Amino acid sequence: MPSDLPISDGCIDEIEREGFAILEVPGAFQDLIKPAFEAGDRFFEADLTSKLRDRLPLDNGYRPYGTEYSASSSHLDEVESFTVSYRVPSPERKLSTLANSLHIAMLPVFDSFERVAEDIASRLAVRFGNYDNQTDLLGSFKKWSLLQFNYSRPSLTKADFINDLHEDGCLLTVMSIAEAGLELQSGSDFRPVTPSGRHILVMAGEILWLMTAGAISPAYHRVRKIESHSSRRSILFFADMNPARCRPWRLSDINRSVNIGERVLKNSERFGLSEWISDQ
Repeated sequence: MPSDLPISDGCIDEIEREGFAILEVPGAFQDLIKPAFEAGDRFFEADLTSKLRDRLPLDNGYRPYGTEYSASSSHLDEVESFTVSYRVPSPERKLSTLANSLHIAMLPVFDSFERVAEDIASRLAVRFGNYDNQTDLLGSFKKWSLLQFNYSRPSLTKADFINDLHEDGCLLTVMSIAEAGLELQSGSDFRPVTPSGRHILVMAGEILWLMTAGAISPAYHRVRKIESHSSRRSILFFADMNPARCRPWRLSDINRSVNIGERVLKNSERFGLSEWISDQ
């Protein structure tokens, strides 16, 4: 089905040209995101001992500080997080009341962001000449994507950056950001980007670069500490397709000898997390 959010040709053009696009979202879309931020506020204010009980397999559920890194294990991300996916069966049976409330609030965001990513990817696939219609990729994202709530405390962070410079490595990232700090790299410069509640940001990752034979560059970005913020919150949908569907939309020397599906499976390892399991 098409996404809840109309995707213009201009948005597709911008992603192809810049590697990212900012989309304005209607009120109904905003109403899906707001409860997730509110549930996240309640969950992350709980004590660490309680939150640690809400860890789940496959890096789902809660992850404390010091688990993940953006560029190097020498500087771990200054965040704690909560991850939702459709790969862990019946997680509600294993979660606390606060964590289950957050999980439930994040699921509609997952589904809506998934449809945005599917819509954009399908139209890019058609544009690059590999698919005859825009529905061929629908359904291939659900078990290979995840939604992550990142929570940091900039006023207590010693490092200058919450996340070092990196690209997300996936096909697309769809995100909603509540506080400032995100900076997108443009040449040797950095552009501060803080979409309001009326906007979401879509960024290209390495898998999209490979699928398009280098035509669409990954969006490199970092998150700067803004000390005036006691907390910084973002909800990020890391969109990937079933590895078996990762056949290049265009071929060149960039991707001719690359197993893109294997890159999908191993992408999380470069950030200090677990490899995906191919038979799920």
